Amino acid sequence: MQRVPDWTEPQRLFRALMENSRLLGWICEADGYCIYLSSAWQEFTGSENGLGIGWLNAIHPADRVPTYRAFTDANFSQTEYKVDYRLERPDGSYSMAMAHGSPHFAADGQYIGMFGITTTVHQYAAQADFVATVLPPEHKRILSDREREVLQLVAQGYTDGTAATRLGIAESTVSGHMKHAALKLGALSRSHAVFQAVRLNELDLTVSSHP
Repeated sequence: MQRVPDWTEPQRLFRALMENSRLLGWICEADGYCIYLSSAWQEFTGSENGLGIGWLNAIHPADRVPTYRAFTDANFSQTEYKVDYRLERPDGSYSMAMAHGSPHFAADGQYIGMFGITTTVHQYAAQADFVATVLPPEHKRILSDREREVLQLVAQGYTDGTAATRLGIAESTVSGHMKHAALKLGALSRSHAVFQAVRLNELDLTVSSHP
């Protein structure tokens, strides 16, 4: 049986903001129980059963344990939550995503849960469509064709191993391309590299490599 929340005014305002902005927003109570997932989250994942801890089912199986551990650690310590994971779409493909949650406290200082937003690389690409129009004419791409191929697959949830199989090259070669791309982009992680590549118009996420 699902929990019936006793909505606070900040929670109601956050819900309204998420619905109006079409962001993938969520609210969890102090015990970690998710009481709200925005309609945009449900549309993006195709899942309508994400409350409680059901939201984990929309995350790539290999990412569920580290994601939940990061969330429970942040919730227990009442601190900021940041994690990268692959989020499933209705067609079974995956999108690289970054989740960010902030602890929320009542007026008396009592911790009452966390507000969060998840940003997928596909959403980011849609929001960054203007980049091509504001980049200077002399802007040159900095990634090689193979590095872009690798990042394109990573953005869709491929691991180094599955990307290697897809491209017909060694896994170590894929890892090398990933490292070189991250260095060129000044990225600190795989997801950061993907988001940076999108921002610099290095990737076209309208092209799918999903089998």
